[in-house]
Amino acid sequence: MKRFFSSKLAITLFFLLLFAIGSVLISCQKPVPIPPIAKVEAKVDTAFGQVMVDNYAWLRNRDNLEVIKYLEAENAYTDAVMKHTEKFQEALYQEMVSRIKETDWTVPVKWDEHYYYTRTEEGKQYDIHCRKKGSLDADEEILLDGNAEAEGKGFWDLGIFRVSPDHRLLAFGV
Repeated sequence: MKRFFSSKLAITLFFLLLFAIGSVLISCQKPVPIPPIAKVEAKVDTAFGQVMVDNYAWLRNRDNLEVIKYLEAENAYTDAVMKHTEKFQEALYQEMVSRIKETDWTVPVKWDEHYYYTRTEEGKQYDIHCRKKGSLDADEEILLDGNAEAEGKGFWDLGIFRVSPDHRLLAFGV
């Protein structure tokens, strides 16, 4: 049987078709925004004999109008690129929130005659660190309420949290 197409012709037609389809798809797409590029402004520091260069240290100055403009441009770019996912983002957020039990507590850990645990309350952002002495039916003693500590602050984060071996002192870092 005689071949209608040579393999060279078939490959050429295949790539022409691929090119045509790609051209149509590209012409249908919206233009992609150009991401902002942070300027490079080298800051050289020396510590312990090591020379360190930070090209973007200028971005740490939150009061600088140039920094604010750059961050606004980054946010605008992100919004434009992620625009098509807004409904999905909201659905994903609602799904995660629906699985969070806002009023909850950890399993109490017995240490000597105390039971230590952490609890959260609905509508509040931070943990409440508590203990009970003798039994779980005893009165609750709040050691540290993160919500009270964070009140009036723009940001608050609890680092280390340690009770002394004699249970009289509490050390924590924020």
